[in-house]
Amino acid sequence: MRFAAAIVLGTALLTTGCASPFYMGQQESTRYRVTSSQMSEELRASINTVLVRPSDREPVVHVDGDYLKETPGVGEGAAAGAGAGVAATGEMIAEDARAIFVAPIVLPFAVVLGSITGAAAAKIQQEIQEFRDELTSEITESSNRPLPAEVLAESLRSRLQNLPNMEATIEAGDDTNSDEVDAFLDVSVTSLTILVEKGDATMTTNVSAALRRSKDKQLLFGRGYSFAQKDSLRNWAADDYAVWAEYLQSAKRNISREISADMFERILLRHVLRPVASESVALVSRGNWNGKTRIQTPTLAWELFLLGGDSYGEWVDRIDEDNIFFDLEIYDGATLAYAANGISQTHHEVLSPLDKCKNYTWSVRPIYHVDGKSRAGEWMRYNSLSLMNFTKKTFDPETQQFWEGFPRLKTRC
Repeated sequence: MRFAAAIVLGTALLTTGCASPFYMGQQESTRYRVTSSQMSEELRASINTVLVRPSDREPVVHVDGDYLKETPGVGEGAAAGAGAGVAATGEMIAEDARAIFVAPIVLPFAVVLGSITGAAAAKIQQEIQEFRDELTSEITESSNRPLPAEVLAESLRSRLQNLPNMEATIEAGDDTNSDEVDAFLDVSVTSLTILVEKGDATMTTNVSAALRRSKDKQLLFGRGYSFAQKDSLRNWAADDYAVWAEYLQSAKRNISREISADMFERILLRHVLRPVASESVALVSRGNWNGKTRIQTPTLAWELFLLGGDSYGEWVDRIDEDNIFFDLEIYDGATLAYAANGISQTHHEVLSPLDKCKNYTWSVRPIYHVDGKSRAGEWMRYNSLSLMNFTKKTFDPETQQFWEGFPRLKTRC
């Protein structure tokens, strides 16, 4: 029985591998950042006209991870697997000398099993390598794969144009119409990073944005932005890279929104914003953060508490709870599946039926109204984003997908 158990255990290890443990810290529902990272209301009020200028610099495409690692051929994999079988048998004998009497039976079985397993693993690795080669070649050799700066700039201009008391135009070149605008907003798509990990690839679009006063070129606000999406290599390459079109649309939408919010809309307040259960949504895991529903038009609910003590100014002290509204979004992967704006309550019934058997993510952000002005709070997100995979030494926030940390909603099949 002991030897049989050893064979079964060896087979399991050869064919399944070991799962990586994860650690989840205790939920911290209070989420806020240092308020000095946002523009002052006085500075925002001084900017009413903006010229968005896309950079003509080509983004760098960088491939990282295990993409460049060599993979064994089928023959090499079979030989390696057979060697593993011999080694496992030798370890059995070393552990218990009585195993030498059954070695003539166990050894051929272990060698054959190891050969089959090794060859199969090598075949899979070859297929993965082919996907890697095809995918990275398609991206690096096609100039329209990275997000064009002109497309991102136009999306940003459209968002700014919809803000109250704001006029935004777009034009390439330096110092264009400097006397006609209050500020220049320079946008550059700096790089596209492809991080390959076994059969998956994480695509990250990196963007820099800088707002400068037109009359003296003083930097008013500037930072980098990223949008990442992880999927299998098979999905990235399927249907002539159809996922790419969806990814670029999501990157354009989210990055332009973040730039606009950082510069002209967002205020960072000390607050608690978290989901709560409703008649149609039960909270089931992750510190009552994730939920499940039996219906396709569930009612999502949440609660908001402003903690006070902010250093943002008197404007914050005049926020009236009756004038707080909410924007809500539901995501299916990177795709925006549902959105609602101007919600006056802390709950919302989804009007368009969601698909069955899906794992969605969703979030809300508060919109504060004071004296005819509106400012957006942060999206509801799990504060402890450092899901630490013990197989990794560090946690890289730039590879985190936009919706990670949002509450999950599982729909019944």
